[in-house]
Amino acid sequence: MPSKIAVVTGSNKGIGFGIVKGLCEKFDGRVYLTSRHEGRGQTAVNELKSLDLNPSFHQLDIDNEESVKTFRNHIKAHEGGIDVLVNNAAIAFQDDTTDSFGIRAEVTLATNYFNTLRACEILFPLLRPNAQVVNLTSALGHLSQIPSAELRGKLSDPSLTIGQLNELMNQFIRDAKNNKHIENGWGASSYAVSKAGVSALSIIQQSILQRDNRNISVNHVHPGYVDTDMTSHKGFLTVEQGASAPLLLALGGHHLKGQCVWFDSSVVNWDVGRGQAAVNELKSLGFNPYFHQLDIDNEESVTSFRDYVKTKEGGIDILINNAGIAFKNNATDPFGIQAEVTLKTNYFNTLRACEILFSILRPHAQVVNVSSSLGHLSKISSVELRSKLSDPNLTIDQLNELMNQFIRDAKNDKHVEIGWGSSTYAVSKVGFSALTIIQQRLLDKDNRNISVNHVHPGYVDTDMSSHKGILTVEQGASAPLFLALGGHNLKGQYVWFDSSVVDWYAPDTPKETL
Repeated sequence: MPSKIAVVTGSNKGIGFGIVKGLCEKFDGRVYLTSRHEGRGQTAVNELKSLDLNPSFHQLDIDNEESVKTFRNHIKAHEGGIDVLVNNAAIAFQDDTTDSFGIRAEVTLATNYFNTLRACEILFPLLRPNAQVVNLTSALGHLSQIPSAELRGKLSDPSLTIGQLNELMNQFIRDAKNNKHIENGWGASSYAVSKAGVSALSIIQQSILQRDNRNISVNHVHPGYVDTDMTSHKGFLTVEQGASAPLLLALGGHHLKGQCVWFDSSVVNWDVGRGQAAVNELKSLGFNPYFHQLDIDNEESVTSFRDYVKTKEGGIDILINNAGIAFKNNATDPFGIQAEVTLKTNYFNTLRACEILFSILRPHAQVVNVSSSLGHLSKISSVELRSKLSDPNLTIDQLNELMNQFIRDAKNDKHVEIGWGSSTYAVSKVGFSALTIIQQRLLDKDNRNISVNHVHPGYVDTDMSSHKGILTVEQGASAPLFLALGGHNLKGQYVWFDSSVVDWYAPDTPKETL
């Protein structure tokens, strides 16, 4: 019986490297690490061999048809077939690129969509019965990233063919070259369109393979926002964490076919995401909200949203910074990891989102930063730290350093001794509240008359509170709505869930009573 064979494209570094490493550890067969650059590929193989793993190497450049055919011929002659194919190879332009958007669109889609498709067409004949195909996509590849309802309808049409999908991708390139991509509803990210195309392709491929008696599975996966070269090392997940969901799909033991899998290995609806489902629920009640994908942990997602709003709406009158995370009490992650991950989202990436979006705030805009009772200054036990956090001359850079100091103290298990307390969530929200005060001070020098306030919404019955909260969602929204809708003269103030103004510097907080 021939050995099982796994192939990972673009795998000399990043998530692809992590997937190869995981397959070498868990896959019962030979694993091919591939790279367009032979030297880099061999270096990656040697690194894994130093860990007592034993991947095989072959040069493979999906942008070169001859390279793909040479690889196919090698596998056919020496291995007989493929049992796992992970299509990971992809590119993304950096934010500071000077290339025109039309060029970026053409180059990005050439690799991420058209040449990935061609590689599949060349390699799919070698897939053995029960093979697993894993197409790496992205949160930006979710259908909700495409603003146009008409385009979303075409991309999610169950009868869509590869030929028709190719034409849609070419239409985007034409629109991008004519600077019509925003107007025509594609959004502002060529990477997002390329990955939406890969996701749509995955569904078509599975549909076609359903008529094939080899019982092959094709799924598409968002590996998460991972610390790699492609994300300029801004991602908050490790390569190992990013490889987790792709490995789940590659190793089988599931019955998924044509599904969109999230980095936490949950299955999500690609065509009706969580955001769109929430919009649909509100529409069923007679309301008419708009939806746009926005992940504050992904800088490109935030800039894409800014560009969309700037082009379509011109600016923002109300900005509510509500996105946040909290580890559960039973989390097994080390406290240092919890600190780093929590502050990454709740403080640093929220700050970055503000820096990106504040430029399009209109005159008299209201900014509402959703904090917590745990974000009250009194939650920091150290007098010295409280003094630094409440310094009226505190700058954002100095606050950033304080937040980084907490992460370092947490990783060294010194956080309680130094006076930060034992809650990463509390420190993140204290930081957020301190940031609010600085933001208002800076905006007081701006002639737009913008108000920034921070609010404790109360202990609300939500997933984050494990549904232990005493307030309803409507009650929790009351004080944020009070601030958002204006009709007050508050600036830089800390507001309690009952809409009363509370002294953030006081030695204690009011009681949590209705």
